[in-house]
Amino acid sequence: MIELKLEQFEGPMDLLLHLIRTNKIDIYDIPIFTLTEQYIAYLKAMESLDMEIASEFLVMASELLYIKSKMLLPKPPIEETEEEEDPRKELMQKLLDYQQYKELSGYLKEREPLGAYTFTKASEKIKGLIRYTKLDLPKESLISALEELVERMETKLPPDKAVFSGIVEREVVSVSEMTDRLLAVVRLKKKQSLVEAFLAICNSRGQVAAAFMGLLDLLKENKLTVSYENETFFVSL
Repeated sequence: MIELKLEQFEGPMDLLLHLIRTNKIDIYDIPIFTLTEQYIAYLKAMESLDMEIASEFLVMASELLYIKSKMLLPKPPIEETEEEEDPRKELMQKLLDYQQYKELSGYLKEREPLGAYTFTKASEKIKGLIRYTKLDLPKESLISALEELVERMETKLPPDKAVFSGIVEREVVSVSEMTDRLLAVVRLKKKQSLVEAFLAICNSRGQVAAAFMGLLDLLKENKLTVSYENETFFVSL
């Protein structure tokens, strides 16, 4: 008779792993007959002690008996190309998964005491390191300015032949390059119309989009400022 205590096991999978380790069983080649007998002996020991058997233990017992019965049945003839499915395969995979979860939970439990010596600080805003410029500008007017820019670009003189290469291949526009162009143009006049500044450096819609993204970066870094005067946007250093 095997003496086992229910308190040792969290469930039927825990009991099966204990039996496998105790008997030094290869989990990839489970002797289902031995394992089933020892498992049933454990349930009978519980009954003799008038202990209530959890339903999950009984379900596992029926599953073991089912696998055992399948292995006792004569094997049907199979094709040479076919492989016979092992009735123990599903149980083996469950045991491997459970063993992995158990090892992981043990690792986390070992690290749990470290949390007692770990302290975190609430997040806070650090003043003085990052500066943001709040733009109090009318959104609708900015959209109108961009629309005017696109319209005026389309009425410009015909571009060079090199521009038509964009018809057969997509134009590659560098945001950093357009940012440098915009900054250089503004430095020449110190303050000028936003539309005129964009027209001076842009020859395509892709360049307009890249220059606009560059403008936002320059505003964020406080390298440029934008003002709205007499229904016109101005950009300056």
